[in-house]
Amino acid sequence: MVPAPEFRPEMVYRPFGQAGFLVCPYKKAGKTLYQMPDDSKEGIPSCRTLLAGNLRHKLLRLHEIRPDVFENIMSIGNLSVDEVPRLPIQIDFLPLTGTCAYRTRLVCFKGVNIRGFRAPVRIVAPEAVHRMVWSAGLGGLNSTGWGLMELGRQSTCC
Repeated sequence: MVPAPEFRPEMVYRPFGQAGFLVCPYKKAGKTLYQMPDDSKEGIPSCRTLLAGNLRHKLLRLHEIRPDVFENIMSIGNLSVDEVPRLPIQIDFLPLTGTCAYRTRLVCFKGVNIRGFRAPVRIVAPEAVHRMVWSAGLGGLNSTGWGLMELGRQSTCC
């Protein structure tokens, strides 16, 4: 297990691992679709909004499944379960290279096409959110290897 870094309010992460990509799924007309960092269609949440909502959802699920661990994580910032839906979470995508904002990948997993992307991500949020990113990953399908994160090069936290 990789030791946790010193968490700060602003941190930069990059995806790694088997999948090495992030997934931002959303439902529309009974179908699962995938949002990219630069997609902006009316009536569809942005990738930033989907990721922030996913992190809040993970914290609420942790409260349901392991209230002891939830209380421990949230006590660091003197936060309560009532504050989770309003937690300030700012997510910015950084360019992958000087000429490429992000890289995409289409993978067929168990007969389902999944579209993911790779890009460094800057997150400004309370420490509890950063601990969730570090422990559970960012975005959807984390149990299948998507969204695993490590510190990005632009990070000045350690």
